[in-house]
Amino acid sequence: MKTVRTVIIGCGNFCRCTLPGIGRHEGFEIVAVVDPTERNRREIGVLAGLGPDRRFAATSAAFDAVEADFAFVFSNVGAHAENVRAALEAGCCVSVAKPFVDALSEGTELVELARARGLWISVGQTTRLIPNTQAMKDLIQRGDLGAPAFGNMHIYRNRMEHLSPYSIHERWPVINATAIHNFDLLRYLFEADIVRVCFRGIKAAWNPYDDPGAVTGWLEMDTGLVISYFHSFVSKVYLGADHPCQHAMIQGGKGALFWGGPWGHGAVTFHRAEAKTVETLPMSDRDFEAQTWDYCQWLYESLTQGREVFAEASDNLWSLAAIKASELSAQQGGTAVEVGAFGRLAGLPQREKEQRERKLCSY
Repeated sequence: MKTVRTVIIGCGNFCRCTLPGIGRHEGFEIVAVVDPTERNRREIGVLAGLGPDRRFAATSAAFDAVEADFAFVFSNVGAHAENVRAALEAGCCVSVAKPFVDALSEGTELVELARARGLWISVGQTTRLIPNTQAMKDLIQRGDLGAPAFGNMHIYRNRMEHLSPYSIHERWPVINATAIHNFDLLRYLFEADIVRVCFRGIKAAWNPYDDPGAVTGWLEMDTGLVISYFHSFVSKVYLGADHPCQHAMIQGGKGALFWGGPWGHGAVTFHRAEAKTVETLPMSDRDFEAQTWDYCQWLYESLTQGREVFAEASDNLWSLAAIKASELSAQQGGTAVEVGAFGRLAGLPQREKEQRERKLCSY
């Protein structure tokens, strides 16, 4: 098997969670790790089997010192743009953790840079790969749900303890850190864009964040599907095995689809219209490490066999546009924002339905 020389940029918690799955894939040879914090890069460097000469505080120093083909970017979102740019300029294709970048204008610039250099960027929207997502995708593609009409997504999460200064000061974290998963999931399931959003923040006396730690609102897709949405990072829920508490539902012309948590991994049930029983959809038992391996295999096939890119950045900018429009709506106290117009102001091109469907590929 041909090996892909790989640099890991950002050695924090998400890197620690993802590294075992990357390490299981024989196609990726980790040649350097980068993190400004010495303890982080030492820990991940040791786990990756790298000596001190392959652990770097600065991304530029890493690419000056080693030859690389690929980069995983796991740094905080505020550093995504500069790290992705450095990898592209070094001739590397990139996988970057969600959300892709902090500003749409940064994303459009990076997409253009990748295209000009014959490279690509994959955004790690790995919620697409979890077993219950695949079960729902299969059911929807078979036509069992029928035309989707309305639904809801409710998530109650307690994310208030042991927060870093970055987390406390990040902008609208409940939108930018997590809604990006949920919004992209809806786009993936229905191969449709979010066209309109309306959100407002909810203040809580115990909120440790600069911005409200809970949001409520709704979004509309170009199929006409309307979803009511609530998400909290400041819930008074326990941190047990069922955390975060989640429940979601979508009703279509032929039935209703239900799923839940924790982390979107709960059972998926389908209430077929007029049926007297409820179906529990069969799902695989692949855990996060196995799902990470699946993602790495997809990336590897894109690098070596020309497979379409997973959650390619030019399409994922429209998931990002939806959450940034939601952030603007919340800042304005709940005004409705047209996502297409908002995106075009940031330089995103006019959308074509056929182009979108080609990019929202199934596993």
